[in-house]
Amino acid sequence: MWVEDDTFDWRDASMYFILTDRFNDGDASNNNPISDHELKFPANWQGGDFKGITAKINDGYFDDMGINCLWVSSPIRNTQGAYWGSDGQKYSGYHSYWPTATGWTSDNTLQGMDNPIEPHFGNMNDFKAMVAAAHVKGIRIIVDFVANHVHTDAPLYQSHKNDQDPWFHWDNGNIGQGYVCGWEKPIECWFAEYLPDFDYRNSDVMDRVMDHAIWLIQETNIDGFRLDAVKHMILDFSSTLRARIDEEVDTHDDIRFYMVGETFTGEGDGEKQTIKDYVSPKLLDGQFDFPMFWAALASLVRHERGLDSLKGFMDSNDGYYGQQAVMSTFLGNHDVPRVLSHAAAQISDMWGNGSKEQGWNNPPSAPMSEDPYKRLKMAWTFLFSQNGIPLVYYGDEIGMPGAGDPDNRRFMRFDAQLSPNERSTLEHVQILGKTRQKHSSMRTGQRRSLVNDANFWAYIMKDSNDAVLVVLNRGSSTTKTLSVGASGLSDGDYVDAISGKQLQVSGGSATVQIGTLESAIYERK
Repeated sequence: MWVEDDTFDWRDASMYFILTDRFNDGDASNNNPISDHELKFPANWQGGDFKGITAKINDGYFDDMGINCLWVSSPIRNTQGAYWGSDGQKYSGYHSYWPTATGWTSDNTLQGMDNPIEPHFGNMNDFKAMVAAAHVKGIRIIVDFVANHVHTDAPLYQSHKNDQDPWFHWDNGNIGQGYVCGWEKPIECWFAEYLPDFDYRNSDVMDRVMDHAIWLIQETNIDGFRLDAVKHMILDFSSTLRARIDEEVDTHDDIRFYMVGETFTGEGDGEKQTIKDYVSPKLLDGQFDFPMFWAALASLVRHERGLDSLKGFMDSNDGYYGQQAVMSTFLGNHDVPRVLSHAAAQISDMWGNGSKEQGWNNPPSAPMSEDPYKRLKMAWTFLFSQNGIPLVYYGDEIGMPGAGDPDNRRFMRFDAQLSPNERSTLEHVQILGKTRQKHSSMRTGQRRSLVNDANFWAYIMKDSNDAVLVVLNRGSSTTKTLSVGASGLSDGDYVDAISGKQLQVSGGSATVQIGTLESAIYERK
């Protein structure tokens, strides 16, 4: 494990999610798309790799956004073939969720496999070089750990599919046949007929995958796992993994191997409780806050609910997952339509119904109007000024359009490839990331609301070190006098980190002027 000179608090992290195949091509020699006339370009390998990520680390792309944690695709080898999805389209394993090298360790390799690393991404040395380059910059690396299933091409499946003590969940005990989800059986179901689902009630399965996890951590010097499909595995999996890591990895007082879970839910108390069930010091450090995502999407992006609704949700969400929880907040990921296309009213509903088909048949283009980008900017201001680890899904920092998977996984663009609106959005995120770095109150402070209605929300983020004033305005340009002194903003001169506008606090009050679809973060000069 990488140990810094100063103790790192994961609450101080800002995370960026890279779908490795779709980010940056640093070595064209490993591109090797599958030659199959039934496999369309959006679902094929497109060339992103470890060297491409390393180049952007070294260029300072992430430093400029205040990013100090990268979540990257699983580096483990996947099937090299193409298979039909439930939507009638053929897919490759470009996303790195169809693993075949699960179970590999230095002492216990896999039959018929000479290398556990995904060849489209590079080799083990390339991956280690990427991790090392990140650490030089003070950036941590989290990888997807895909433990719910393997692909039928996996040696573990081929070697153990006929075992008397089952390694996999069979449909009504019929060996070789899985029950394809059907989400009413989340633990037993297979995501596809070619993705056999591990049965972790078998201690041999548990031990083999745990050994693989410890090997991956110790071999590569990574700093955390994003655990895929948490609710589809028994709770013993998460507790056993935490115990093994505590015993064999977290042996230094000043480090914590961070584990964040993916439990895709809707919104509501039941969904929040499902997420919470997996969060504790003996399980996961946190999870991605899906209920908060839906609330922010509805209020800040789609404008289907007011900012007063968002405030109500946030007030009820504060501390819900426990004082030790380090949750991650987000505006988008690889499983939902792009946030910009929501803002542009190009996605039919907030749940993305029909968006997968839309991505294939009528993919959204970049909007001509500036308004969707302004909505996105305001949403970013909100996210970066809240507790929890803000997640930037690659492309959302520029406002990349996209419908459902795989259209929400287009290849990343940089520099001269960006439009003026995209460059402006990137600059906004860069300012927010740097401002969050400067102010502990934005990372761990308490939110104190001043004025709130359907279209306006002003609040102070304050801790024992400092305070900032955050203003979000969805409505018409307005001027408001705010009583800020009692909430912790002392008299003096302040400046908006985003626009550079000046603000004077005198006698415990301040008068702010703000335009339509604008946001501000006032910090002490």
